[in-house]
Amino acid sequence: MNWGRELVNAGLVSLAFFVIFVVAELWRKYARPECENTRKFVHFAAGMVCLPFPYWFQSHWTVLFLCIIFFIVMSITKKLHLLPAVHSIERHTHGSIYYPIAIYLTFLISQFYQQPAYYLIAIAVLMVSDSLAALVGKKYGLKLYKIEENQKSAEGSTIFALTTFIIVLLGLLVLTAINRDKAILIASLIAILVTGFELISLNGADNLFIPLGVIAMLIKMDHQSMLFVTQQIGVLLALVCVVHLIAHYIKQLDLSAIIGIALTAYAAYCLVGYLWAVPLILAVIIIPIFDLIIKKYSRASQDNFHIRAIFFVLIVSFIWILIASLIEGYSHIFFVSYVTNISAYLSILWYRKFDFAEIDEGYPKFAMICHKSILFRALCLSLYFTIIPALIISRLDFWFSFLACYVGTVGIESVYRKIAEDKRHSHSVVILIQIIAVISLCVTILLGLISWWYYHG
Repeated sequence: MNWGRELVNAGLVSLAFFVIFVVAELWRKYARPECENTRKFVHFAAGMVCLPFPYWFQSHWTVLFLCIIFFIVMSITKKLHLLPAVHSIERHTHGSIYYPIAIYLTFLISQFYQQPAYYLIAIAVLMVSDSLAALVGKKYGLKLYKIEENQKSAEGSTIFALTTFIIVLLGLLVLTAINRDKAILIASLIAILVTGFELISLNGADNLFIPLGVIAMLIKMDHQSMLFVTQQIGVLLALVCVVHLIAHYIKQLDLSAIIGIALTAYAAYCLVGYLWAVPLILAVIIIPIFDLIIKKYSRASQDNFHIRAIFFVLIVSFIWILIASLIEGYSHIFFVSYVTNISAYLSILWYRKFDFAEIDEGYPKFAMICHKSILFRALCLSLYFTIIPALIISRLDFWFSFLACYVGTVGIESVYRKIAEDKRHSHSVVILIQIIAVISLCVTILLGLISWWYYHG
């Protein structure tokens, strides 16, 4: 390891980022373009600087150091209202915070699998497709639609899909030994998938989802047959069609929420196995049951679920899907962390829905017990999410999975309720959902470590 060269390259990268920020600020000050333009300039230029990282740096620690510095700079300038060329944007976004996290994780994965070409392709998609789609959609977008507070356009989404297809295809043909026909299939699959993730990503989280989704799919499809890749495209398109049917019949779920669940379920199916999609399907089944029970015995109206209500929970689920897919042969170890995140969120959801509803007489005793008792609610959900997988996955210990899911569900909800009660009037619902995700991530990481020790200690 030539640390002298690492430090020199790190210094050059830091200087390049400084120049990018200066140029963006000068452009903003004297030309007065829209902030979206200066922001996308920084986005694109930063991607250009980050593209050669696998060839500039041998140690991921150097990249981690640079990304931490970038993360700190972005966080401080955002809080102090500095760097208006990046932060002075009307919509609420944390894209500049997610960006360095995505760069490091993508670099780390590419280094672990010794696939620098896949890093280049993933970052190129993030750098070009995202920037071009935003600019084209803003200037030429006619068919507009909203995902929460984010305005999207059909033209922008189309440009994103086409650009992603071209980048992945050219990258595979030029940088790898994959043949043309298979490269076309892989590029088509990735373009459809990441366009869906970009569509539903909130607050700039597409900066995280896009590169990680691209590199995970490239690694997964690398040694697969053309028939397998073709089947994956068929499954994904089938899910897209089923999405509309589900959205039509299950009124409690907004289309954006259904798309988010469907894409996460597909990622679980494709990257790990079909059994990892089962908990999400079970969740889709049980969510309307909650609302139907409440609606029958309550005078309060029930709102539909939008993507924001489940977005941050899906992020935690996607993290565990990604970890399980990257550490081959050990997916059963992380299954308990994956289902505990879903179980805990549904338990909290159940509690909140019953808590805010105006219950009439004749309310079922079973449902009332579930509402009042966190222990009983966690018991039901833990059994619901662990029995079927434990019967099918031979390496999955049912009693350990059930107890770990039970304890984790109780722990996550207990911590959440303590925070929610203390901050009930000072935090919005969105902040509380983010708090659930942070608590769940911390608890499920602990469960993952315990699970690793249990199976391989």
